[in-house]
Amino acid sequence: MGGGSQKTLLPVLGTPMVRHVAAAAAAAKPSKTVAVVGFDSESVINRLSDCPWPVEFAVQKNQSGTGHAIRAALETIKSVRGNAIVLNGDMPAVTGALVRRVASRHKKSGAAVSLVTAETDNPRGYGRIVRGADGEVERIAEEADATEDEKRGREINAGIYCFKLPFLRAAAGKLGNKNARGEYYITDLIEAALCGGEKVNAVRADFSEVAGVNTPGELAAANARMKDRVNARLMRSGVIITDPQTTHICPETTVGRGTVIHPCCFISRSRIGAGCSIGPCSQIRDSALGPGCSVEFSSSLDGCSMRGGASAGPFVRMRPGTVLMEGARAGSFVEIKQSSVGRGSKVPHLSYVGDSEVGSGVNIGAGTVTCNYDGREKHRTTIEDGVFIGSDTMLVAPVKVGKGATTAAGSVITKDVSPGSLAIGRSRQKEITRGRKKG
Repeated sequence: MGGGSQKTLLPVLGTPMVRHVAAAAAAAKPSKTVAVVGFDSESVINRLSDCPWPVEFAVQKNQSGTGHAIRAALETIKSVRGNAIVLNGDMPAVTGALVRRVASRHKKSGAAVSLVTAETDNPRGYGRIVRGADGEVERIAEEADATEDEKRGREINAGIYCFKLPFLRAAAGKLGNKNARGEYYITDLIEAALCGGEKVNAVRADFSEVAGVNTPGELAAANARMKDRVNARLMRSGVIITDPQTTHICPETTVGRGTVIHPCCFISRSRIGAGCSIGPCSQIRDSALGPGCSVEFSSSLDGCSMRGGASAGPFVRMRPGTVLMEGARAGSFVEIKQSSVGRGSKVPHLSYVGDSEVGSGVNIGAGTVTCNYDGREKHRTTIEDGVFIGSDTMLVAPVKVGKGATTAAGSVITKDVSPGSLAIGRSRQKEITRGRKKG
């Protein structure tokens, strides 16, 4: 993939592809979900630990193939009975519907193993399905070991399986590694089942649901495929997407009816209420917007909350911990972080509000800065209800401006301001007239 990072953490619609797979697995409502991790395991664990679905982890210390990964997983599910579904972590387009279908058909078939197959015009990199004269699956030929005739086959092994656990436990321990790569292949379990007289069941799927990601081009294709799928689903539910081709929305995002999303927006893992408006070129991540909120042109929201009727932008940056209460506004070229802005309060333009508590009905003038960092520690600013902060005010935290107070434009406020008072903290203006020599 052109880099040293863990492949399954590469983003598809702003979310690591392995999270898409975990979401599909969760749709089958398993009793336990186990992610087998190896290379860069700490990063993978970090990105899956905050999933809304519980995930446990099995560490594959030596990456010796997919069959070896199965052995690592079995160590963590010794008490589990029934069936186990296995998915590859690099197929972000897999759907929960497909996983449920595989589980259902496996149960009905009585097979020891069920596997998913698909047809593609470009099967390079995939194991090929080899069928016998009766049309049943005979074995899977990995590309490194396949004959030239087998490589010309268009039916591929998708990398999704469902096993009866008693069979899987017995067969996994007998896997060998006499192949071109010297690895233990999960695909050899198919041959083991057939040789043991067990039934193998094949479930056909569309290639678009099971396409893996092994090149930058395939990653781009996965993004495009997922984008179209998510946008179509949202538009069917009553969301207005004015330009689906340039709108990227993560499947973990929910959007209410009547919301309008304008071109070139990127939205991931967020909740957007009904009747909102998301302006062009905006990015929203890990945020929650109540009904009737407005995000104007080229705004960035990360880890924020906007209550009903709040508005932001254009060109606003709202960082983690920001809360805009009902009807509050963060205007153009405003940055806010770790702060709450009360009902109906306004930070109209060109201001920075950090580590602050802003009450209701507050107006913060242009150029205002809450000076929250002293070089070593962060300090908080409190602005109570009904305060008017004059333009270009520097609020040097820790500081509190009392209810209904006003600060004069251009002031540097270093002490608490009493309720209802006017605080002026600026140098006295001087005007000096000098005579000019006549020449």
